Amino acid sequence: MKIPIYRAKKINNDEYVIGFYTYDEVHKRHLILTNRMHGLSETRVDSSTLSIHLPDMLAGSSNRLLPNGEKDLRIFASLNENGKGGDEVATKDYSSIKSVVVYDEGCFNVIGITRVSVRVCSYGEQRIKITGIKQ
Repeated sequence: MKIPIYRAKKINNDEYVIGFYTYDEVHKRHLILTNRMHGLSETRVDSSTLSIHLPDMLAGSSNRLLPNGEKDLRIFASLNENGKGGDEVATKDYSSIKSVVVYDEGCFNVIGITRVSVRVCSYGEQRIKITGIKQ
């Protein structure tokens, strides 16, 4: 089973958190749930920075590291049209164009500042290098 994970910026903080997303209807807040030793931890997040990662969405290279020191190849695609919170990337075809990944209709799009769009529906995209997060 391919379960997505989400990333979003913490409320009143520039730090991003990765985990499972939920919306708390009672308190009207967006949350990312993360595993802790004694259960789940809830973190309030800014929904405008919400992005999604599906297990097959992997880059060929990345400037980002995992806690164990290995390269983090997970591509997070913004769930907002403006790309906020999505990964900034460079592609082999358009390496001079600053681009961001946006999730739409079951695919992720690499959209450049000049609105050049590369629609990628087959994940495992080796032409993509993650360079940062769109603020």
